[in-house]
Amino acid sequence: MSSIPHVLHRTAKPVAVAEFVDAVQAICHPRFPGSRGRQERPVGLAISGGVDSMALAYLCSRVHRNRQSLKVADNPVSAYHCIVVDHRMREGSDLEAEAVRANLTNLGLKVHAVSIRWREILEDTGYSHPKELPNFETVARRLRYRKMAFLCAKAKMASLFFAHHEDDQYETVLMRLLSGHSAAGLLGMRSATDIPESHDCHGAYQSGMVDDQASRAPMINYRPTRYELFSIRDQMMADIDPELVARELKEGTRSSAYLEDEFDVYVPKAKMMLPVAPPQIEDGGVMVYRPLLEFSKDRLIATCEANGVPWFEDATNQDATLTMRNAVRHLYKNHTLPAALQKPAILDMSRRLRRQAELDEAEVDRLLGRTIVRDFESTAGTVVVQLPSFRIPGIRRGVNNEARRARRLEHYRYIAALLLKRLLAMVTPEHQGPFATNLQNQVLRLFPSLNDDPSTYPKHPKAFNVSSVHFLPVHTSTDPRAPMSWYLTREPYVSGRPLPSCAFGRLSIRMRWRRRPEVWRWPAWKPWQLWDGRFWVRICNRSNVHAAVAPFEVRHAKAFRDSLPDGHARDKLMALLKHHAPGKVRYTLPAIYTGGDYEKALREPEGGPDMEQAQLLDEAEVRRQWKEMGPLGQRQEYHRIREWEREAGIWEVSQAMANAEHEKRVLVALPTLGISRRGLSNWISGVLLVFLLSQADGISLRLWEGKSPILHTATSQEEGSTPTMANSTAVDLGWYPPSQTVINNLTSVVSDSTTGVYGFIYNSSQTPDKAYGTYNWCNMPHVRGSDYKVPSDEYELVYVELMHRHHKRTPYAANSFPVESYTWDCDDEGLYFFARPFSDASLPDPNIGKNASALAFWDGFSGFNPFGAIAQGFKGSCQFPQISSQGLDDSWQHGADLYAAYHDLLGFLPDQDDETWREKVKYRVTNNVITSEVAGMVINGMWGTTASVPLLIQPTGVDSLEPSYTCASSAAQFNNIKSDSNTAWAAHFDATQDLYATLDGISGVSPTDSGFHASFDHYYDNLSARQCHGKPLPCKLVNVTGADGTTSLVNDTTACVTQDMADEVYRLGNWEYSQIYRDAGPSALAASASSLGVWVAELAAHLRDVVDGTGDGTLWFHNVAHDGSVSRLLGILQADEMVWPGMGSEVVFELWKKEGGYYVRVLFGGRVLTSSNPSLGVMDMIPAETLLAYFDGLAGVKADLIVGKCNSAS
Repeated sequence: MSSIPHVLHRTAKPVAVAEFVDAVQAICHPRFPGSRGRQERPVGLAISGGVDSMALAYLCSRVHRNRQSLKVADNPVSAYHCIVVDHRMREGSDLEAEAVRANLTNLGLKVHAVSIRWREILEDTGYSHPKELPNFETVARRLRYRKMAFLCAKAKMASLFFAHHEDDQYETVLMRLLSGHSAAGLLGMRSATDIPESHDCHGAYQSGMVDDQASRAPMINYRPTRYELFSIRDQMMADIDPELVARELKEGTRSSAYLEDEFDVYVPKAKMMLPVAPPQIEDGGVMVYRPLLEFSKDRLIATCEANGVPWFEDATNQDATLTMRNAVRHLYKNHTLPAALQKPAILDMSRRLRRQAELDEAEVDRLLGRTIVRDFESTAGTVVVQLPSFRIPGIRRGVNNEARRARRLEHYRYIAALLLKRLLAMVTPEHQGPFATNLQNQVLRLFPSLNDDPSTYPKHPKAFNVSSVHFLPVHTSTDPRAPMSWYLTREPYVSGRPLPSCAFGRLSIRMRWRRRPEVWRWPAWKPWQLWDGRFWVRICNRSNVHAAVAPFEVRHAKAFRDSLPDGHARDKLMALLKHHAPGKVRYTLPAIYTGGDYEKALREPEGGPDMEQAQLLDEAEVRRQWKEMGPLGQRQEYHRIREWEREAGIWEVSQAMANAEHEKRVLVALPTLGISRRGLSNWISGVLLVFLLSQADGISLRLWEGKSPILHTATSQEEGSTPTMANSTAVDLGWYPPSQTVINNLTSVVSDSTTGVYGFIYNSSQTPDKAYGTYNWCNMPHVRGSDYKVPSDEYELVYVELMHRHHKRTPYAANSFPVESYTWDCDDEGLYFFARPFSDASLPDPNIGKNASALAFWDGFSGFNPFGAIAQGFKGSCQFPQISSQGLDDSWQHGADLYAAYHDLLGFLPDQDDETWREKVKYRVTNNVITSEVAGMVINGMWGTTASVPLLIQPTGVDSLEPSYTCASSAAQFNNIKSDSNTAWAAHFDATQDLYATLDGISGVSPTDSGFHASFDHYYDNLSARQCHGKPLPCKLVNVTGADGTTSLVNDTTACVTQDMADEVYRLGNWEYSQIYRDAGPSALAASASSLGVWVAELAAHLRDVVDGTGDGTLWFHNVAHDGSVSRLLGILQADEMVWPGMGSEVVFELWKKEGGYYVRVLFGGRVLTSSNPSLGVMDMIPAETLLAYFDGLAGVKADLIVGKCNSAS
């Protein structure tokens, strides 16, 4: 322990606590400005025991005692933890470390003492003592930093204070100056920087944020405080304009604030992506701060002396032969150096250079603001950038202008090199990037205008590599005048060099011993490992084979593809590779390998056949036997199993996992693409890959919020499967609410000031051409040639499937009032019902012979049946329901309009006289005969035939189109939505009690009739059917006694359903359908998906067959269904504005082919459908893979999820 005589330091003043606090706050700026720094966090202190570090410890202890609210970076300081590293370089160093610990404890500081084990370091070097190492100082520095880095990561310390002072800075700069460093090296030590020598230490170097955010109490908290929430609420309430709110409730709000606005062109459109969840982006780590850089060593000595703080002098620091720093220190302390090399001049020079470096970095920041960074793929570690251009002023006449221009070019090249370094950091696997001065050739390739003579630069630049990054010139626009972009990828691995690999051990023998594989327990997490300098990865492995992460290699590609469960999964793999990792980029992806076939290894009873009986023991007995064996028996059992593994060939293969070239590796997963072999998650689970975006600060990127873990199966998740194997898709399967409009705004629906039905039509099948597209309940808008929007020529239509609600009909008998005031006759049409044998299939439309049938139709017959007069409901010659003659006309016109669009306009459908249309077109109906009535008219409208045409149908009770199969969970969910447990549903009943009472009084419906009072469905159907067919709204029927004494029912014209009442019913009906199928939340989506999921899976299969080229040549699949079918489909697609699908509604799925893939356009009402789900968005040419992945996620491939969902209690 040393003390310097006071006489040498009379002018040096101790460092005041306030000075130290100011120095800390000047350099410890927030790293995450948006976080809420209320969570306290410890700060580390690197303590050597010397005077500088002890002064630091003393000042921190004083600050902590006096200023509890000091904030370092993002968090208040909870405590200061001192880290003492014993280098064990000399005898007695352990005793000195213990003495330092005691002194620090006296200051009230917590101490962590660590030591360096040189024996392990020197084991394979051939040296016996650390001082013999030629790079001893470098090795000692690296080991010291790594010890501190691991300790900080474990203790969640994000800040580490070093005691480097002004004299250290002088020594560093002088030492670099003498070594010939450039200006960049003469900047000296930074006051704040990432902890060095620890780039592969997770949680220490630019990492740890993912784990922190996943914890229950994250250190970096982005949630607003309760006070801020209250403040936001109060401000919002104060800003509300009651009149504006009332008007919006009445009129509704548009789905987009910029709808049809002049600024639409500036609003970025959502980019549809192939279904894969990108890895999260890692951040965080430990920052090293040097708050004493502006204080001289004399002042630190004075601080310790004034406050009685002891310190130790390390004798090795005085050995001028040990390190270069010691030699430089000896030089300037014992000799008078020239003024230019003395401390004031050197530090001034360093400050000037730092100031210039700050100006250069600011210039780079401005360039980054003009750099367009697009298509950043953390999945593969690639990015496409469009670089800014440099505007070089022309040469003016005058002296030295050429020299001035040359200097300016040199400066611009240097700035461009700094920009290039930032871009390289996004992709490169190398921790230390190249110096800016070594990037001049690449700068001239990327920025031709910076050449001395730009005209000599080739017009078509070539690809090149730098810092293990491949730069490929690409055109992102078809406009030849558009600027060139560059595709940055990881450079392909060089043959002959070892490939990056991270090995993860298997489950220990102790945890597997005498246990069946299915009961093997999951072990603890393996530590994070840095793979290829780009991805952090860790694996939880409970199998009996080792696993490793290594590059995806072409030699394993075919076997892996063949191991996937079906053709869809294999095609999906190829599509994902093509989209995210085209060409050789795919062979830079991380892949997971196992040591041999893990499935085969699991089938082998460990230790041979004699183990089969032992594996029947229960867990308690296994533990007892293992414990009773004792250490010696356990070692013997360990070697016995090892010997068996060698004989079985498992041990050697597993040991070889460290060798990336081993031929017996088996590729089992491509985790960043979400593809793996079936069942892998039962043994290798929780695979986490996090992309390391190294030092790319200042580049504005739109990063995805990936969910961990990201290792998924290649097929849909089965019921009861391990949760970590979710669907291998980034397509969002979540429910998203529709836009708020007057349709789903209950206040507006029931308001006395609301009149009409938003311009909807309820009294005619005819919609004026100028208003076509308006909601018409009687005859909904549909695809027709005059309004059809034809895509660009690059698209080719290859398949169409639509779901088409039947056209207008008479009401259902159950929807009739108990007594109706007029009859409803259908004498203007015939219901034809006949059957005939197919004994002579060569006669498609026989007119004579035994195969023929009379065109038999129904005709009403009353006779003298006395029960007819007292029957409830409508009376007349109609069936209730049946498609009316007007509905049949609408059906025929609908078919004619479709043919005009898809044949006359697009040339897609065959000619009517081309009999092959029968092989290419299919029609499907439900078991309700009204859909067959519509289908017949549609077919004639399209093909002009009266010949036989098959209508596909599934048996009643299992029909997927109506749908009529039993799905208990769906029924329960729909019932729950339409119950008082749904507050919105209860509120709408409370608001309509008077309307119900009035309607019941007029119609004669009992208030206890559950059919009419479960919803407004029955009243809606009854009233709308009348108005669509030009019939009057009903009045109340009363008994009137005539002059002859007889009693009859007559209309009470003072008690009729008014148009306002009917309009309110129609508004409520649309509100109910929006509530049931969209607004009620995730249960609405779940109920629709399970009850219509089989049909959705059938649709997906049809689309997939066309994409795969395995279909039967069908071009057109026409499903005629009901409003419940169409409503469920719109609910599944999450229509942004939900209405009750009127008569003749259609949802059309068009599959288009374009070079490079297939795309789907979805039309409703003849116009492109907009979905609230961000993965679907505006459904205009979305990738087929996206829609198929969405359908698969909800229903499963071949509907394999539906039975489980329908039987689920949740």
